Amino acid sequence: GAHISEEPPKPIAIGIKPKIVVTEVRITGRSRKVEMVKDVYRILVLHFDIPPKKFVWRFENKDKKIVEKEYTPQSFFKEAVDVDLNDYVALVDYPNHKYNEKYQIDLCRNMPEAEDMTFINLDIEKLKAYALKSLQEGEPVWFAADAGWQMERKLGIMADGIYDYKALFNLKGGMSKADMINYRVSIANHAMVFVGADVKDNKVIKWKVENSWGTEHGNKGYWSMYDNWFNKYVYVAIINKKYVSKKDLNILKQKAKKIPAWDPLRTFF
Repeated sequence: GAHISEEPPKPIAIGIKPKIVVTEVRITGRSRKVEMVKDVYRILVLHFDIPPKKFVWRFENKDKKIVEKEYTPQSFFKEAVDVDLNDYVALVDYPNHKYNEKYQIDLCRNMPEAEDMTFINLDIEKLKAYALKSLQEGEPVWFAADAGWQMERKLGIMADGIYDYKALFNLKGGMSKADMINYRVSIANHAMVFVGADVKDNKVIKWKVENSWGTEHGNKGYWSMYDNWFNKYVYVAIINKKYVSKKDLNILKQKAKKIPAWDPLRTFF
């Protein structure tokens, strides 16, 4: 990312002097955090302006006519997106923990009013089955993967073994997905979208992926992911609940098992 100055602002924690009494630490830390958040908000406003209560959106419709309409953020979401996010569930392949369980990551949330992130831990074959079912019903699938391994960017190919490091360096053996997570070798760090699948004899050979790295990569921005890459480097898929079996959805009724904030998976969420 870009730096806005040669001397970055002092982190929040530096300005907080520890206290012996726990309640005093909490009060001091909270008040200092509010001050720092005000500074962050001011910087964002200088770059992006004050968040609008209303705005005008100008677009070309399917009849090639230019349309100009006024929206509020909520009305725009309703017309352009109109998705109830509660209809979706996060499915994760996390082999370091027991499958078919509900987990919640401590101190991990995107909004202050929301609960900590929760997910159902399922083996990779179920993630693939639900992703394929969604595509067959005409619904793209958001997913997260480790975009740092076995990818040919110019051609837009993701295939485990496309670079044969073992042969080049005479390496023996390898690491399991669980070990790669434990040793911080691999974790989800990039989000993409499945938009299609190449199926032969009821088995997916390749997945069609829409990426966000520009049209100069792959086939005008679309990539081909081989199924063996999915096995090793895909971690999360967001699936509409209507495509998930009742048995797996019932896992959501369980009391979530807590995952500590320092767990490797926390890096992604």
